[in-house]
Amino acid sequence: MKTTEVLQNIIELFKSGKVPEAIAIATFPSFDVPANRWSLLNRLLLYISGTRDARGYRQWESVGRHVKKGAKAIHILAPVCVRKKEQPAKEDPEENAPTESPAENPNQQVATGFIPVPVFPVEETEGEPLAYQELPVPQIPLMELAGKWGLSVKAVPGNNIFLGSYSPTSETIELATAEEKVFFHELAHHAHKLVLGEIKAGQDWQQEIVAELSAQVLCRLVGKGAEDTLGNSYQYIARYAKDAGITPVAACLRVISDVEQVVNLILKEDPQNREREDRRQAPGKKENHLQIQERNEQGLQISERMNPKALNSHKAGLNIHTMLVQELPAEMRVKPINNPETLYTMMKSILASD
Repeated sequence: MKTTEVLQNIIELFKSGKVPEAIAIATFPSFDVPANRWSLLNRLLLYISGTRDARGYRQWESVGRHVKKGAKAIHILAPVCVRKKEQPAKEDPEENAPTESPAENPNQQVATGFIPVPVFPVEETEGEPLAYQELPVPQIPLMELAGKWGLSVKAVPGNNIFLGSYSPTSETIELATAEEKVFFHELAHHAHKLVLGEIKAGQDWQQEIVAELSAQVLCRLVGKGAEDTLGNSYQYIARYAKDAGITPVAACLRVISDVEQVVNLILKEDPQNREREDRRQAPGKKENHLQIQERNEQGLQISERMNPKALNSHKAGLNIHTMLVQELPAEMRVKPINNPETLYTMMKSILASD
């Protein structure tokens, strides 16, 4: 199915209003990181600095890590607190006697200001591995393309801020979930950058809709159905369309050209897709039985990742071809197949003998 056709199908579903409900997306486990208890401002300072975990010198030592020589610190804001002074008892002018003041906590403290406190990002430390650093990167279609483009893909703990992120400066993708659509969204951001030459910093509504719509097209192309994540994409697009003051459908139509360019670039550059295209277009190239069996086994691995629904039929076809190869003499297994009808005839005879 071509990109344009898939894209039109998605927009037609948006127009019809027949959009599935958004589903809950599972994230990787979260870990106890000190920054999770910081204020929103300090967490934003970390995010801007390109890290998710930063701690003081002693805090890193307590988990078996130490700060590298020459490391640069990030400064967060910590409150300066003083103990609240006890209020003197008030006198009643009529009775000329002191009245009781409300009970106060003698240890109560109040913030009088803020001071910068240096903390060091995890990237500037070394030593014992942290639990979240051992999270494996999920095996997702198009991951090979990310490596080809020089992108660093990392798995990060689940959090309440994002499911995925892309940094155009460091060319890094962070994933807090194994959901394919999230990875496709971030990969589409990079493809969009390659198409345009550069992209705007921050959450630009057009760029976000291009990435989300491209991700949904790629989901369809790898075999995910409309019931999977289409509802999530619609909600995401609707939110940014509202910021722009237009409908979700109008927003999609506004960026449809960019989406086609992004998806076509990804499909063109994807090593696995190019390999499949080369095989289809190679004139007169004939394979022997062992080559076909090897290709089928590779295809089985791809099916497990990309389209589990087709897995059983793929296994059945592979088993039949394996039986066929075993029935052939050794010299025939490496001989080019000139007549495809021979395969069909031999399969029939093997099945009949069973």
